[in-house]
Amino acid sequence: MRKFASIKIQLQVVTGLMVLAWVAIFATSAERAYDRRVIAQHVHAVVSVSRDLFTAMQTIRVERGTINTGLETATPIDPDTQRDIIALRRRSNAAFDAAFAKIAEMGIPQSNAEVAQILSARAEFDRMRISV
Repeated sequence: MRKFASIKIQLQVVTGLMVLAWVAIFATSAERAYDRRVIAQHVHAVVSVSRDLFTAMQTIRVERGTINTGLETATPIDPDTQRDIIALRRRSNAAFDAAFAKIAEMGIPQSNAEVAQILSARAEFDRMRISV
């Protein structure tokens, strides 16, 4: 009878150790998955900001081409072209604003050197837009 109790205890100990090992493995796996999720969310935020900045850049290029064509022609630009330019400016401004809102959500302050440089360049660009 003593051997049976001993085997019973040994099986319980082995089962307990196996459960403990599985819990440790699952906990480690869950921690790694959580870390990867946090990294993926950060990458998604950065890509979203990049996409907005790229949209703004592309819209500005189209706007610049339209304005250059209008400046090179002998006659003043027509109302349709003016509406196109206004729509392009709104679109690029919306993309810029969305990008800077997302940057702020990421916890990067506007006092950051790179962000401040971009904001300064945007202010200069807006001044040039007004003169055009």
